[in-house]
Amino acid sequence: PDRDGRTPAKVRTYSISSPSAGDDGQGTTLSLTIKRLVEHDGPHGPYLGVSSNFLCDLKPGDPVSLTGPTGEMLLPQDPDSNLLMVATGTGVAPFRSFLRDLARGGAWRGRLVLYLGVPYAGSM
Repeated sequence: PDRDGRTPAKVRTYSISSPSAGDDGQGTTLSLTIKRLVEHDGPHGPYLGVSSNFLCDLKPGDPVSLTGPTGEMLLPQDPDSNLLMVATGTGVAPFRSFLRDLARGGAWRGRLVLYLGVPYAGSM
């Protein structure tokens, strides 16, 4: 629902940040990387982001509706390729996913560089 609990919230898209085999290596779990939005200087006092706080406050076993996928990121076939990753808006979640796959496999030989960009210093 919206922050007043009356209207259904818009669909939000989040990137799965766990590797393809899941966090447990068995494909039965997944992770999202979410920054909880708490704006202390909102126009009407403190404001809590509706979706980020909903997700961050979930307890194990709580039901969640999911949809997707909405996009796909693929790695080059050549393990000697260098990867330049720029996260300016996506966050690190989609990169975290395949970086963990690369670390688990151990066969990637190219350089990996990740730049994270945010609009405000307080967003770090």
